Amino acid sequence: MSEVKFIQATNKERDMQAILDSYASVIKHPLYMAEALQKDAVQNAWDARIDKNRGEKWKCQFDLINVGKNILLTITDEGTKGLIGTKFDTQDELMSILRNENNDEDLATFCSSNWSRKSGKDGGNRGRGKVVFLGSSKDQKIYFDSYRSSDNKYVMVELYISENKEIEYGMVWDKEAKIKLAEVGANKLLPLEKHGTRIIILNPDNKIVDAIKHGQFLSYISNTWWEIIKKYGAEIVINDGIIKKQVSFPIWYAENLEDIKINNIEVKNLREDISRNESISSKDTSLKVKSIVLRYCPDRDIPLSLKGIAIQRGGMTIERCKTEELVKEQGMSNVYGWVELNEELSQKMKECEGPEHCDFIWSKNPACHLNKYLKIKSRGFAKDLELIEDEYVKKNKIQKQASQKATKFLMPLFKKLNLITRGGNNKKTRTGDTRQHNEKLRLSAVDFKLPNETLRVDYDQEINGAYVVAINEYNRDFFVQVKVWIESENGREIIIEEKEFNLSNKKEIKIGCDAFLISKDFEKGNYNFKARMLLLEDVDINLQIGKNTVKAEKSTILYDRINKKFCVEVDPPETGPFDFQPHPSDDKNLLVWSDYNEVDNTLIFYYNTSHPKLIPLVENKEDSEPLSEYLISQGVMLMYQIKIDSMLAEDDLSSKEEDEELKQIITSKSLEKIFPYLLQKQSELLWDYLSK
Repeated sequence: MSEVKFIQATNKERDMQAILDSYASVIKHPLYMAEALQKDAVQNAWDARIDKNRGEKWKCQFDLINVGKNILLTITDEGTKGLIGTKFDTQDELMSILRNENNDEDLATFCSSNWSRKSGKDGGNRGRGKVVFLGSSKDQKIYFDSYRSSDNKYVMVELYISENKEIEYGMVWDKEAKIKLAEVGANKLLPLEKHGTRIIILNPDNKIVDAIKHGQFLSYISNTWWEIIKKYGAEIVINDGIIKKQVSFPIWYAENLEDIKINNIEVKNLREDISRNESISSKDTSLKVKSIVLRYCPDRDIPLSLKGIAIQRGGMTIERCKTEELVKEQGMSNVYGWVELNEELSQKMKECEGPEHCDFIWSKNPACHLNKYLKIKSRGFAKDLELIEDEYVKKNKIQKQASQKATKFLMPLFKKLNLITRGGNNKKTRTGDTRQHNEKLRLSAVDFKLPNETLRVDYDQEINGAYVVAINEYNRDFFVQVKVWIESENGREIIIEEKEFNLSNKKEIKIGCDAFLISKDFEKGNYNFKARMLLLEDVDINLQIGKNTVKAEKSTILYDRINKKFCVEVDPPETGPFDFQPHPSDDKNLLVWSDYNEVDNTLIFYYNTSHPKLIPLVENKEDSEPLSEYLISQGVMLMYQIKIDSMLAEDDLSSKEEDEELKQIITSKSLEKIFPYLLQKQSELLWDYLSK
């Protein structure tokens, strides 16, 4: 009996799901499909550009289009070659083309999942992008049409998973291709007029649609492709059917940023530089780090998605190495940057790269050598900046001492001005309008609730309502970032959630979690629940931020007054009815200001640690007296301001407890006397303090 040979049966649907699962395992968030899709889509388009040097006239656009009962997601590139290569009509012709291993056979390889054959200079080479496109469709069906630069031919392909669980496709050309396009798009899709390719995903996954509409998709592109946007002005556009936005690179990668220390390191041979620190036998001088940029940002809140050192290849961020893992010092979480590789090192690093283009195998060379190089450079940078935990703790301790001294000294004045409840029930009351009027863009944390009547939270107890609600009452959308976190008394952060999204008019979005468990991983001590909203785009209108109406631009802090105290496994310290708290801000209008915390009925006096006036006082790690003196002088003025606001608002000056001189000034409406009066009171208090 002769031997019978078979071709192994395959289930392409399961193969596709296995590939998608591998993306989920490395991207590790619920919107992994959206992030994987943008990465592969832009990579395909960028690799196909005609101008390989600078990408002139290159563009990639994502469009959501409603077509009857269906939704189409189209990905269109311009300034590209299109799907060039030999035309084929049979399976045998296709296989012959693929076996020839010609790098210019884009049409044949794009139709065949495992036959990607990009050149060494291009980004990917495993063909997984096509599977991501197919897996992004709820119908497991995509189309792509292309206007080819090689022969000006027009081609359209329909690709889908068949009932036999195989990936099948059909192809039509020129006039028939345009007829097919009109049928698929219900005449809403016009043939391409410029050379390039368009991917058409039928009924994309709901999470992909949501990511596009809510802004996360734009953020993923910005964080991944910032280099080509910054260097070459690469044009990437997202149209959700209502709003069209061009992707810009994150402000953190701009050339000039205030209050950020930058270290640009020259081109180095990778192994020779490491060999000065440890023995390496190989002397491959072709492997070079093209450039490495490290930035230290102590007073700005680096977005979680941009933390670390970005490893760049082909204009794309592959992975970000956490700086606090490279150098285990407290301040290293405030260091970020990027590293570019020369062509030889870039090619070698591809051998260490994961198939999803999201990570590296750091145990393999030369990735192992690069990791050591980054550790050396990061440690040198940290040493120059004195980023050691002792220095951080000293700075924090000085601010605490200054705040405690100022609070203790000003307490008699607080009582004298009758800024506490007259009923004697020890509860503080709000006198005067110390809280800002509700801004149209704001955060709310009204559901935050501790498990006990006091501020104490013990291990295995939960904090309920550990979230904020973002609110927008303007008649337009804003692209924002909201971060919710818990901060310990020594400045360490525990991120609850950080989210970038379009905040729509009259729509409230919740960021955080319903319940947060206090585990034994928490050190005993004092903590704060905090939140902040940041603007991620330039806008053409003035916005109300606090008491000011300002021209807001990208990176403007829109709201950051969520600050709720609690204590883990310790009783809360005895506190007065007011408190001083550091608050870094780039707003030149902010030096010191007051606000009211309705959760624990505490008046908060904030001082801007980023202001040039306060920087030398805050940086003084040996003596708290200069900062104490300043806080007292400003605290006096703020207390009298609150008192005057209260007296004017209540319009009741009959109380015998009020300062007679101040009552006469207000009664007579001699407002020109108020400022000299305040200076006099400030002088008296400072005299008493300094004379002790």
